[in-house]
Amino acid sequence: MDFFLSKKEKYFIHFEVVPDNFPSSLKERIKQFPPASLQLEVGIQTLDPVISKNIYRKLDIEKIQRNLNFLDNETKAHLHVDLIVGLPGESLEGFGKNLNKLYALTKCEIQIGILKKLSGTSIDRHDEIHGIKYSDKPPYDILQNDLIPYNMMQKMKRFARFWDLVYNSGNFKKSVIYIFENGKVYDEFFAFSEWIYVQTLSTWQISLDRLAKLLFDYIIIQLHADKNELIEVMKEDLMVVETRKLPKFLRFNELEIKTNNKKHNFFNKRQQKHSN
Repeated sequence: MDFFLSKKEKYFIHFEVVPDNFPSSLKERIKQFPPASLQLEVGIQTLDPVISKNIYRKLDIEKIQRNLNFLDNETKAHLHVDLIVGLPGESLEGFGKNLNKLYALTKCEIQIGILKKLSGTSIDRHDEIHGIKYSDKPPYDILQNDLIPYNMMQKMKRFARFWDLVYNSGNFKKSVIYIFENGKVYDEFFAFSEWIYVQTLSTWQISLDRLAKLLFDYIIIQLHADKNELIEVMKEDLMVVETRKLPKFLRFNELEIKTNNKKHNFFNKRQQKHSN
């Protein structure tokens, strides 16, 4: 870290960190990094102490909460924390509780991963006990276990993909909050992921304009939000990128939306969106 802090040229670096281990010397260095230069991947995987113990992961919720608060509010680091679907012994209800809790702890990116059987790991010790079956093709992701049948695992893979497109992308920071107004983040987004898949029958090659229209339609039709209010919110979201053109359904008399916020025009575009 000292090496990079001494550099004058612009840079972008990525570190994986342990969520409950931030000594003061490390905190002081993290605070010194300028915007759009440092990304931290915070490995959580689960917030359930029973599941964490089962997979030999240390879990100190109080420290994690304190350190996430520090990273969110006292540093300019771009964060993403991870949760895993399909951990041995963890149901979808348990995963949903973890997601709700983590969303309440931080507003950074939450990466939703699907359990994979990586070479050299000891995760296979759970296979027989928990009925875990994996794909025999890379990346060897889980197909089902004793708590999550195959069809639900496929839905969770779609959930993870749409979560990344809508929540993590930074394109809909304020618009997506409409989905979570009832406070049940997992349940509400699962309903959205089911709805959007019916419309697209795909999780890939969905243009930003089409994705914006789908999100707009869902919030208006399914959640009965105020249309004019949502139009303004979505305009504000999408025009964080100054060179972007608004989707046709949001344009009125071809007016251009300007923003006075200065942007960092280098390296990670997703990071820039989340820094606003």
